[in-house]
Amino acid sequence: MDQFYKTFVTILFVLTSVATAYYREDEPSLINENLRLAALGNLDIVLEEYGNEINIYNFGELSAGIIEDDSGKSSLYLRSIYGFDNTSEISSETDWTGGTIAIGGIYKYMKQWAIGGSFSGLKRDLGFYSPWEMSYVRYDIKNTRDTAVVAFQVFKWISLGLHGAYRRDMIKTTEYINYWESDETTWLVDPSVSITLPGGKWFFGFGYTYTDMGYYSNVNNTKALTFPVVYRGNNLTVGIKVKHKLSYRSDGYMSDKETYGGIQSIYRIPIYDKTISVGALVTRDITYHYWEYGDPIHNWFMDFGGGVALINKGYGLLGVEIKHRIWQRYASAYPKQTTLNFGFEFVPLKFLPVRIGYLYHWWNPEYPYAKQIIITMGSGIHLIDKKVRVDFAYNLRIGSFNSYATLEPDIHHDTQNILGISARYTF
Repeated sequence: MDQFYKTFVTILFVLTSVATAYYREDEPSLINENLRLAALGNLDIVLEEYGNEINIYNFGELSAGIIEDDSGKSSLYLRSIYGFDNTSEISSETDWTGGTIAIGGIYKYMKQWAIGGSFSGLKRDLGFYSPWEMSYVRYDIKNTRDTAVVAFQVFKWISLGLHGAYRRDMIKTTEYINYWESDETTWLVDPSVSITLPGGKWFFGFGYTYTDMGYYSNVNNTKALTFPVVYRGNNLTVGIKVKHKLSYRSDGYMSDKETYGGIQSIYRIPIYDKTISVGALVTRDITYHYWEYGDPIHNWFMDFGGGVALINKGYGLLGVEIKHRIWQRYASAYPKQTTLNFGFEFVPLKFLPVRIGYLYHWWNPEYPYAKQIIITMGSGIHLIDKKVRVDFAYNLRIGSFNSYATLEPDIHHDTQNILGISARYTF
């Protein structure tokens, strides 16, 4: 009866999921969807957590790998995020408040098949004021996101998966004068296959993704192929991924061609009751934008970084990371941005970890910010032999930038507050 109840509840959650592929920069979000990492300064290179594992499902982005994800455990979760922001400069003032709520789960049976999904909703109130133009506009923003996923182990060494997602975005002004609204939908489907070699250390995947971007988008649809390779040894984990995506306009002509390649690794050095985790990351993305006249525009970016963390399972951890990006966009010079991350976790009680972090982000040249500081903190509660996990996270973002609206540049600040809570049950 207990097994039937778990199966029934999880199947209900098939109707619901967070469509993580659709997150946008203007939505209230923590620096990581995993609230432990969000409270630890986003140490996502040196730490593997649920949703941030180097495997075929998380790193490879293929649903066929979901059976082995999270050590093969089933789970139910609930997550809520709330944020508010205020930006003031000479030419304009912007403020927003908003939040999201998500609920979902995944049920796995005997490592033979898995079924799950979730639902999320967002509501955001955005205000924009221009003193020079004496205008004030407020927007009411809502969206809903649904996903469903199913995977089946055909043989011991091969699994098939299918993932689908749907998103609806609704935006309207709250004034009757100059009233404007839009209602657009986006959906995607991506079948995939995962192959495990004898020995259970090498994994290969292949996936195809079709996305319909909706009527209002400049791109009508995209088609992508993804090829991940993962090695998981006793101390070393390595992931390699290549992705090729083509985007098309409504008239059938190609608008963009994008090729992405990346490698990420973690090496763990055990020392008595401690572990030193060393991580590294290198990615490269090349995009050609096609238009009606002239040659295609060549854009690219490259990310590279690394970090180290000292982990004591009973007492906590201390970690640091550095990430660097260089890119070229529309034949511009090579801008750079660098991020320095720190994270510290202390466990005063076995069931109550305390976390703090710091992230320093700067740009050269100074766009969109001169620099950005993010202070992170949070906690967690572990219950019932750690099967129930509740996490809290808070991110304070302070971005400074130069305003050239007058002859004398002024430095202004953008302050953003994001709070999150999540509850998760694994079985």
